[in-house]
Amino acid sequence: MTKVQKKVIQSLIKQSGKNSDSPLFGQIIKLIPRHLIIKCVDIYKADKHCSAYKTYDQLVSLFHLWSVLSPHHLYVPYND
Repeated sequence: MTKVQKKVIQSLIKQSGKNSDSPLFGQIIKLIPRHLIIKCVDIYKADKHCSAYKTYDQLVSLFHLWSVLSPHHLYVPYND
């Protein structure tokens, strides 16, 4: 994990506080601007033949799978 990634995750933890109702995974997903994903989907017509499983849903699912299979990538110790 790069220093930038660690700083982003640490700032998320500090902003949310230890007793946040939102899980860390949800906070990280919120960092991905959905409007940019939708813009790219529109430009490249990625959802042209999709009826139910859209590109953004697939991105979230794959990111979740990655976080489950390699949880050490999401672990950053909380330092004051």
